[in-house]
Amino acid sequence: MNVLDQFLASPVAAVIFIITLITSLQAFRDPQLMYKFILNPYDIVRNKEYYRMFTSGLIHGNTTHLAVNMISYYFFAFALERILGHWQFAVLYVGSLFLSDITTLIKHKDNPAYNALGASGAVSAVLLSVVMCMPDLTLLLFFVIPMPGWFFAIAYIGYSYWASKNSNDNIGHEAHLWGAISGIVLTLILKPDVVFILQDWILGIVYGR
Repeated sequence: MNVLDQFLASPVAAVIFIITLITSLQAFRDPQLMYKFILNPYDIVRNKEYYRMFTSGLIHGNTTHLAVNMISYYFFAFALERILGHWQFAVLYVGSLFLSDITTLIKHKDNPAYNALGASGAVSAVLLSVVMCMPDLTLLLFFVIPMPGWFFAIAYIGYSYWASKNSNDNIGHEAHLWGAISGIVLTLILKPDVVFILQDWILGIVYGR
């Protein structure tokens, strides 16, 4: 399926993709837009600027940050919309943007110097949702190393949890962790038959089917 066909078949994913690219690139050149959209828990709580929980996912820190998120998004979000449905994908993506930042909001609400940005929480939700819907999927770690989707999911959640407690690398591991968990929970709500997909997959492994 070429790019145009992908966009036509998954219009919600396409719109989010285009808007995120445009706003991120514009924010690189416009510090005022960056400041207005960024997730600053102190401002959100004090000024009731709750929109930042969503707009922070439309901007990125640099071109590498943007490229990593959008490449991951492109390879998985368009397929996920075709699996879940249009409005279901919108709910999962937007909902996970909000849910992935709640712990950050609570933890840093009294720190005016703390800022966070990027779509990583929502992209994490997309990745985990795809693995749930297609549990026999093989992913390419770093686009080179083949890895079973289920193993990636476990390793990703485990590492994100560990890093959220121990790492000081200025990466929002908490957002990754809660984005991944949000993806799992929202997938179960939006596509309940995923339980049977997972059940059949597990039984196939156990009984060699």
